[in-house]
Amino acid sequence: MSDALNNDTMLEMNKQVDVDGKPVREVAAEFPRTHKLP
Repeated sequence: MSDALNNDTMLEMNKQVDVDGKPVREVAAEFPRTHKLP
């Protein structure tokens, strides 16, 4: 998967925060490549 393909998605996620209070974009970067966000 190319990061460029996910760039727009990550920009949108930048405004969101997960349950742990971490930016979703940072959490997504830690997820396995096989993990898909909703």
